[in-house]
Amino acid sequence: MTKEMEMAKLLYETRLAREAAGDSEKQIAVCQARAALGKDIDTGKRDLIFEAICSALGADWTDMPKHEAAKYNVAAKQLRDIGATPSEIIRRARRYETVHPEWELTATSLITHWSTLKGGGASTRVQDRVVPLPDPEPEVETVPPTPEFLAQLRKGQVIQPMPEVD
Repeated sequence: MTKEMEMAKLLYETRLAREAAGDSEKQIAVCQARAALGKDIDTGKRDLIFEAICSALGADWTDMPKHEAAKYNVAAKQLRDIGATPSEIIRRARRYETVHPEWELTATSLITHWSTLKGGGASTRVQDRVVPLPDPEPEVETVPPTPEFLAQLRKGQVIQPMPEVD
């Protein structure tokens, strides 16, 4: 964000703060400090999960349209529900980029592949998960039994090994 945009945003937030605080100088200063720190004017709290998602994806949360922010908020809500931490979000986003370098990292793809990005375990790539089959044993050429051998077998006589065929 440019300096002019930051100043415009701060002035706008100051005007909102004056309207909300009834022009109390202390309230205005508090609101300005919160705005400078990226905190919500009304609650004074920062949404660290939302900020971590934006940071991991290279998005500037201070300068995005509502539609774009909505996609990040969907992911933030789902990750908040499972107890994800900001550092874990960054770590799994980096793992996503390592494991799937040809795929685009988006908020949706991050939550879609969240459980497979835990790390430290097996790769999530199909080609890495396929276990190679052992080499097949060489085929042995079999010779059909001779009629004499079959006759001995039917009579229950002592069976001699089949003669080798050259």
